[in-house]
Amino acid sequence: EDPLSVDYSESWLRLVNSTRVPILMGENLDRRERFRDFIVNQACDIIQLDVRNTGGLLESKKIADLAHTFNMPMTAHNTGSLICVMATAQWAASVRDFIAAESVLGKGDWMDNIVVREGPLYKDGYYTLPDKPGLGIELNREVVEAHLAPGEKWWG
Repeated sequence: EDPLSVDYSESWLRLVNSTRVPILMGENLDRRERFRDFIVNQACDIIQLDVRNTGGLLESKKIADLAHTFNMPMTAHNTGSLICVMATAQWAASVRDFIAAESVLGKGDWMDNIVVREGPLYKDGYYTLPDKPGLGIELNREVVEAHLAPGEKWWG
């Protein structure tokens, strides 16, 4: 995972060609222009983007589509909130050759309860995608209000 400086260089290509260990990269890149050389030159084995860093869901989908044209699988970096986890799950469901996603669920803190749940969000290592509009989630107002910065007010 990101064994070299995050920007593309010939060093990435040399590294990929010199090892059997799959090289994963991309969690700190934004926009498809910064992923292009890695994908086109096959300078990594797996693209691992972070939906928060790339420019959102549409930009992440465009990156995944480019990777697909070069038979490169996708993973997702995710150390954001449960909201980001659900956005990542929605994106992943739209991506070909998606392998896995990191998650911050299950730490046992208030962030695990930031959305209203009607059942488990994941089971046996797989997310259950909601079928409601948008990301399919509703913020838990009590939890959000309890953790607003001083002086902030509920906006919903």
